[in-house]
Amino acid sequence: MSAPRITGVRPSWAVAGGRVTIHGHGLTAPDRKTLLPEVRIGSSAAQVVAASPRSVSVLVPAGLDGGRTAVRVGGGTEGTAFLDVGRPVAAGVHQVDNPVIDGDGTLFVTYSGPRGERAPVSIFRIRSDGYREPFVTGIVNATSMALSPDGRLHVSSRSEGAVYRVAGDGSYDVFAGDLGAAGGMAFSPDGTPGNLVGVAFDPSGGVVVASNDTAYRLDPGDVAIGRPALL
Repeated sequence: MSAPRITGVRPSWAVAGGRVTIHGHGLTAPDRKTLLPEVRIGSSAAQVVAASPRSVSVLVPAGLDGGRTAVRVGGGTEGTAFLDVGRPVAAGVHQVDNPVIDGDGTLFVTYSGPRGERAPVSIFRIRSDGYREPFVTGIVNATSMALSPDGRLHVSSRSEGAVYRVAGDGSYDVFAGDLGAAGGMAFSPDGTPGNLVGVAFDPSGGVVVASNDTAYRLDPGDVAIGRPALL
């Protein structure tokens, strides 16, 4: 019998515990249908959850180094297939949603904590070399982040119903307030408010915020609820 031949892996990016499907030919032996094939991602065995001669679905094992990683089926596989495996860059944070990366490759993540609890650190800054440091303190339930067109970091508080504008030294001021449960920030280069989860900036520096069943448009410097925009 010829060796299994892999033609592709989908999706081509995954993290530990994620499910990927290997496509190809002869991935299972036709005369041994009840025996699942051995699959290795890097040097680690992957758990097979479904298999047929043309596709095998597996769970990405933990403990991989990350990056471009070889995928093999059986003892020998014709052709070469690779999977880009993500590696952890931060632990002990509560990323409600929308971590952001600035132009220098610095990653910002929030620690939100239980509703109404003031956590010791609201936002961590993780540099491109993996070094993590506290960046912002004092924002209760920091939830979502986005970079405005001028590169300034903005973060919402689902507890305080506000959006804060953060300076490079970690200080912040209120960009908009009285927004209810403000969350789900998204940056829109053209200012289009369609498909909003929560917040989008427009090129003029204004912001559209979705709160409950209403979207509000605010001008720079507004600290109270703005004009209803779209429902």
